[in-house]
Amino acid sequence: MRLVLPLALLLIIGCGAQQNRSERGDFGAFFNRFQTDSAFQVSRVANPLTLRYLDTSVEERIDTVITEMPIVTEEIDTAEWKYRKLGVREDVRGSFNGHSDPAAVSAYADTVVFHLAGTDNGVNLRYEFARRDGEWLLVGILDESL
Repeated sequence: MRLVLPLALLLIIGCGAQQNRSERGDFGAFFNRFQTDSAFQVSRVANPLTLRYLDTSVEERIDTVITEMPIVTEEIDTAEWKYRKLGVREDVRGSFNGHSDPAAVSAYADTVVFHLAGTDNGVNLRYEFARRDGEWLLVGILDESL
C-alpha cells in the first residue's frame, strides 16, 4: 500500500505534465484550450497586449482608400482583457497562417496569425500569437474592420 500511493501520484502528475508539454508545443491544442477555458485564455494574453485598429473617424471615409486610413496603436493591460471566443461564424471564415485547421500549423512555427475575414460584413481581424519560453501567447490584435 505504501508503494501504490506514491506510484499513483507520480502517474497523475506525469499525465498532467504531458498535457502541458503538448499544449506548449502544439498550437492546435493550445488554441482549442484558449477558446474554451476563460482562465487559461486570460493567463495567455501578453502584458501589455498590442491593439492596432483603423482610425475610422476620418470624415471623408467614402473617398478614403482603406490603405490610406491611419492605424491607431494602443497597449492594453492584461487586467482589461475580457474572455472572448474567437470563433468562426457562418458569415466569417478563419485561417491559421493560411490553414483552416489550427492543428495544421507547423510544430516549428514561433508565430501564428489567426485571420478572421467576413463575407460582405466588413469583419477583418488578425489575432497574432507568439511562442515565448515554450508557451503560446496572444501578443497582438490588428482590427481592419470597417
